[in-house]
Amino acid sequence: MNGYSGDTAMADCSQLLNTGLGLLHQACELDRANNYREAIRIYSLALEAFLSVLKMEKNERIKAQLKDKVFEYMNRAEQLKSIVAAQEKGQAPAAVAAPDAAPSLAFPSVPTARLASTKPVASPVPVHSTPTSISSPTLAPPAHPNPALPPIPQATPSLPVSSPVLHSQSIRIQAGQMGCSYATLFGPYLTGARSVLIEDPYIRSKHQIANFVRLCELIVKMCAGKRGSVHIHLATSHDTQEQKESMDSAFLALTNSLRPYDVGLSVEMRGTLHDRDIRTDTGWSIKIGRGLDIYQKSVSHFAVGSTDMDLRPCLETSVDIFKVSPI
Repeated sequence: MNGYSGDTAMADCSQLLNTGLGLLHQACELDRANNYREAIRIYSLALEAFLSVLKMEKNERIKAQLKDKVFEYMNRAEQLKSIVAAQEKGQAPAAVAAPDAAPSLAFPSVPTARLASTKPVASPVPVHSTPTSISSPTLAPPAHPNPALPPIPQATPSLPVSSPVLHSQSIRIQAGQMGCSYATLFGPYLTGARSVLIEDPYIRSKHQIANFVRLCELIVKMCAGKRGSVHIHLATSHDTQEQKESMDSAFLALTNSLRPYDVGLSVEMRGTLHDRDIRTDTGWSIKIGRGLDIYQKSVSHFAVGSTDMDLRPCLETSVDIFKVSPI
């Protein structure tokens, strides 16, 4: 048992679809503005959301249609990578034919009572206006602003999609629940942060430090390379001097690996630390009841879920995200 009911899984699919479509809007706007590097990054995030839907969707017809959409935008991202590579070499990129319009998708109705329950489903962007049914996105014909560049797709969903505007939310994670990577839970709330403070007294053992590395990787993806350097400050604690020496060695290696991304790391030991919190200079506080240690132990290094944390069962906990004064 993983704590999911059929209705909850259906709601997950719908919310992840909305999240993916919201990201797709951003990617297409960046694409049209010739901001190809950032468009590639946002296309990748949208595709991750769609791939998560594919993992949970049971209807084979819907899965087949959604795969077509994933392949279309995956190809577009690859085209943009080719443009960027050609520009770096001072070459003119070759023109690429416009993709055909993707087939429409018809998704099942979302049970509004479930979405309004006291146990919210984990989602990086909460759905505030729940549609009674979700129809599929339709794509307008692509524009051709420059014949030397590939066509720029235009995503114009015909459904009321929740925009990626961030709001405070509370998420209850059930024991055994999956689909709860840090990126899924709170990735968008880190976007644009230049300073991130993490307070967690239990970043000590090997698996706890590994979780912290995953968080640092997410910060690199969401924050680095936009408006200057990023700084991460960790406040944690230790039991013994031997443990501290092992932690110092791990944090030094992590610090060195973050440096090429213009991300700095500082670590502070606080013996009286108890609360767990992630705060950003953009004014968000992310409180996780168990801190970063929310995942069950993998059954094997070679099992599904050993590296993809969306596929790893969780321990029971809660996540509260709300606005605070910027750090």
